[in-house]
Amino acid sequence: MTHISRKRLKAPTLKLIDSAMSALFTALDTKGLVSALDTVLSKTEKEMLAKRIAIIMLLENGVGPKKISEITKTTMQTVLRIRLQLLEVSPKSRKFVAARLKRFMHQKAIAQIIVDILNSLPYPKKVLRDLAKGP
Repeated sequence: MTHISRKRLKAPTLKLIDSAMSALFTALDTKGLVSALDTVLSKTEKEMLAKRIAIIMLLENGVGPKKISEITKTTMQTVLRIRLQLLEVSPKSRKFVAARLKRFMHQKAIAQIIVDILNSLPYPKKVLRDLAKGP
């Protein structure tokens, strides 16, 4: 993500900003979330966030780092760094994100996007069809 400043904030200030961020993103519908992200993030930051989410999604589905770097047009170092960062996150938080991404993967509206990504992988076509159908 784009760096704004390397200077650290004092703990009380950081806590206040974290609270504001939570308030901004809590209980938003899709339209509200898009509006919030459009306001807070630049186009480049949104693309970087999308790639990070795709990397996490692919890692959680057992895709190897080399293939992920090819699919997401990132370096292998980026994929490995994100994989390492995931190990530092609590298992509860990781499970929450994985569950949300799994639900996302099964929505018919985005099934084609995922099939397109998976088509570039060496999986059998039946697996791809089953994923596209959803639960």
